[in-house]
Amino acid sequence: MRRWALILPLSVVALGVSGSVFRTDVRASNSGSDSHDEKPVIQSAAPDLDHGTLTIRGTGFGSRAPRVFLTTSVQLRLKSASPTEVVAWLPAAVVPATYRLILTTQPRYDDPKTATFYVAIGLVGPSGPTGPTGPAGADGATGATGATGPAGADGATGATGATGPQGASGPQGLTGATGPQGPAGPQGPQGPTGPQGPIGPTGATGPIASTPTPTPTPTLPPCGNRTYTFSMTSTTGSTFEGAAWPGGSQTQNDPGNTRCGVSVTRPTDNVSLVGTLGDRWRITGRSGYSNCFGVGGEDGDGVATPNCNQLTLSIGSVLDGRPSCSNSLCSFCSGQATDTYTVQCVE
Repeated sequence: MRRWALILPLSVVALGVSGSVFRTDVRASNSGSDSHDEKPVIQSAAPDLDHGTLTIRGTGFGSRAPRVFLTTSVQLRLKSASPTEVVAWLPAAVVPATYRLILTTQPRYDDPKTATFYVAIGLVGPSGPTGPTGPAGADGATGATGATGPAGADGATGATGATGPQGASGPQGLTGATGPQGPAGPQGPQGPTGPQGPIGPTGATGPIASTPTPTPTPTLPPCGNRTYTFSMTSTTGSTFEGAAWPGGSQTQNDPGNTRCGVSVTRPTDNVSLVGTLGDRWRITGRSGYSNCFGVGGEDGDGVATPNCNQLTLSIGSVLDGRPSCSNSLCSFCSGQATDTYTVQCVE
């Protein structure tokens, strides 16, 4: 029997897979009351592809059977459940990849609580780099005072001490003879301004100056309503290096009225990062319009489903405004992913 399992940190990528929702029809083996304070924690998740099961271990799963999902769209049917272990049935045709596992408790008298975990199902990639060394532990308690040791031998003669303080001042001497007169001092500063004089007589009336005609301000045409489409192409993914979105900003202007335009920022990082695990398309500025917003796309926010066909067994999806591909690698090949963002601007 072969088993594959990998415990990953939250920075590892989850695969968004659409599929049918499985009904949970198992009750937890412990019939005790739910804890109102304990939150669920997933410590491990081990898939068994030969038997089509996924064993989840941890704490705080509750006395009632929880709900278990692979990503947010595939609910797993449960084989058994207890407060510390849940065994779920895997879908029949699950694609080998790393998935986001979501477990939500179903307490009788309290609000549901959720724990997330990332699990690799199928072939496992190479081990990641060693994590950083943890912080030093706290100082231990002070030990008991030891016994008094024997008296030491006489020390060597010490060095000469420092010079003592200065003595008191002696009596004042006799007054000396008057010295010669010194040179003249520098010129003193200028004195203050005197009082204002009386007002003089009124002068003759001067000629009337001509008033220049003001230059009229040109009237700019209105921006109106306009739709802009932004696009991006990822870096090239290969067997050992994943494709990544390029990031950076883009600005487009109305060709007929260059004062009207909109600016956006593009997503960055690995194309397989899903939702809030990476950044998203964002509108960062506009000129000449009262409002700009995304339209169309997979979720109606302007972000189109990315084209991931050049990457190996990769499926495109959109979550929270971020396009992602289920796999960023291209086995024994080179491939890229593309995406578009449509923005509607109104005057």
